[in-house]
Amino acid sequence: MLDRLEIGCTAVTSRDEAVTVYHESIREARRFDAVMIDLDTFGDNEAEELIRGLCRIDPFAMVIISSQTTRNPLMVDYRNINIHKRILKPYTVESLGSVIRELLPNN
Repeated sequence: MLDRLEIGCTAVTSRDEAVTVYHESIREARRFDAVMIDLDTFGDNEAEELIRGLCRIDPFAMVIISSQTTRNPLMVDYRNINIHKRILKPYTVESLGSVIRELLPNN
């Protein structure tokens, strides 16, 4: 989907890898515009730890979360832990693009 929106991405498979890759991007002055976290992959606790870890590295990290359910505690209370946007799965290219444009209007 991101390819269809002409948005580059870096995929990771673990919380530790995500924090490492994000930290390297900051150190190399090529900060990511946003981070999208699939709560169904990471789980609530691991996702929350990941978000807190990213925000320790970069308090201005732009975080988008996605989940299949609105009952997920992070989806309900997303603004209290530095999450900027949320999107419910399954989403379309258009709805994902809309969320990204709202978060990053200059991109």
